[in-house]
Amino acid sequence: MNDTLSNAISIRKVDINYYVDLILKDEKIQKDIVDLTLNHPHIMTYYHGYYILDQATKLKPEIFYKYWDEFSSLLKHENTYHRQIGIVLLSNLSNIDIDDKFSECINDYLNCLYDNKILIGKYCVMYLKNIFKSKPKHRHQIIDELLNHKRKTPYTEKQEALLEFYVLELIEENYQELKNKEEINKYIIEKQESISPKAKKKCKELIKKYKLS
Repeated sequence: MNDTLSNAISIRKVDINYYVDLILKDEKIQKDIVDLTLNHPHIMTYYHGYYILDQATKLKPEIFYKYWDEFSSLLKHENTYHRQIGIVLLSNLSNIDIDDKFSECINDYLNCLYDNKILIGKYCVMYLKNIFKSKPKHRHQIIDELLNHKRKTPYTEKQEALLEFYVLELIEENYQELKNKEEINKYIIEKQESISPKAKKKCKELIKKYKLS
């Protein structure tokens, strides 16, 4: 590992933008940042590496596609933050997944919806919004998993309600393209009884917006 780089990015007020610019231009530093993010034991090193990669993969996802398999392996990592990193980076790369690698890891990705940590379940729903747009062949499987999440949920009622808000956001962003409108509308109407104020408010907006009864 690059110990000099590790020390540099682990400081509290690291200049993330500087390193984002650097790894977009320097392939050696790019490889080192990926290595440190995936394998370094110190949280300030790998978490700042994650911040750098998150921004960089949004700006130029195509130059990070070669790391897809390494990022995918994080979905089953024992460390919670590494699972989060995998969820986010794969979502960022899904728009340029020319080899359809997501099909190989979709089950691992969706399994994160039922992670023992609610943080991971939340991130999975949030970042599925991007994948939903970029992977139309998987939309039916994704929306079916989300609409029926409560049947298999490991979370408390309050935690589940938090996820419902993000599911409703995904529905709103893609409503016109969704085919199973009857099931979608039923979900929206049912979530009027959600204990989440945000989910309840979103339901009211969608019922009015789509003239649901």
